[in-house]
Amino acid sequence: MTNREERAIDELKRVAKRDSHILISVIGRFAVLVTELVHLPKEIELEIFPRIRDTGDYFGGYGFAPCHFYTPEELKT
Repeated sequence: MTNREERAIDELKRVAKRDSHILISVIGRFAVLVTELVHLPKEIELEIFPRIRDTGDYFGGYGFAPCHFYTPEELKT
């Protein structure tokens, strides 16, 4: 886990009420890749598709904020 991820978890715990549930939603990497293949096939030729495929990292642009798209294996750790 990165320092940034640890800080995010600490902040969630800080602002949550005691004994409350914390629900987190993520966009899966495979869902993003399928969406690009179906709806944005021209992006496959750009560096965006291979970077998301290989690392999950997206640096922003095209109306979406910088983020990381997770694989199921990453979420298990």
